[in-house]
Amino acid sequence: MGKMLGYKLNIISLMPYGASLSGNNVPFKAKDEVLIAVAGPVVNLLLILLLISLWWFFPTCYGYTQEFFLSNVSTIFFNLMPVYPLDGGRVLVGILNIKLDRKKSLKIARIIGGVVTIGFFAMFIISAVKNTINYSLGINSFFLLIGLFSDDKSIYYINTQNTNLKINNLNKGLLLKSIVISQNATIYDAYKLLDKNNINQIYIMDDNLKIKSLLMEIDLQKLILSKPLDTKLSQII
Repeated sequence: MGKMLGYKLNIISLMPYGASLSGNNVPFKAKDEVLIAVAGPVVNLLLILLLISLWWFFPTCYGYTQEFFLSNVSTIFFNLMPVYPLDGGRVLVGILNIKLDRKKSLKIARIIGGVVTIGFFAMFIISAVKNTINYSLGINSFFLLIGLFSDDKSIYYINTQNTNLKINNLNKGLLLKSIVISQNATIYDAYKLLDKNNINQIYIMDDNLKIKSLLMEIDLQKLILSKPLDTKLSQII
């Protein structure tokens, strides 16, 4: 889904509750985040439909595939919970991010996720008290809690679609846009100023309005792939 939307995947890490996308790259649009997050559960849904079709045509395979069917059902319901960084939490952040800034969207999602995580842990305690202890509830609530307090790792794609379009349009001619920014600004601050329809060059200035360095758009993209987004431009001059 990320590739279809014009993004390049950076890192996938396998976590106890699934696969997590991470890195320090360019943020993508809110609606794109929703589509990428929903793509995971959609795969589980397609597998479920495939298994039901197999049972219809080949009933004898039911006994061999029942556990796989149940695991996909449980994965859908688990991942769609509004707990960040699960898919459901990312969908919630993406929807909120359409109207609110990302920081506030994450805060709301983490509050809701915290309530759900506490509910999981409460069920774990209840199961322990009743001597029917459910270790999965305890383990999942622990890792969900870690996810809630971890840094925002959802900025894990760099958009290559615009770059390719610019290369294809060079024969027609593009404007060269100059951007001036303080050396105290961050890499992300510089990225937000880029004009997606033209070629960009970024002049980095000190407090005396003297040019300290010049970055082309491609240089900024390389920095985004190798440095945290909050790195000050003065640190990379």
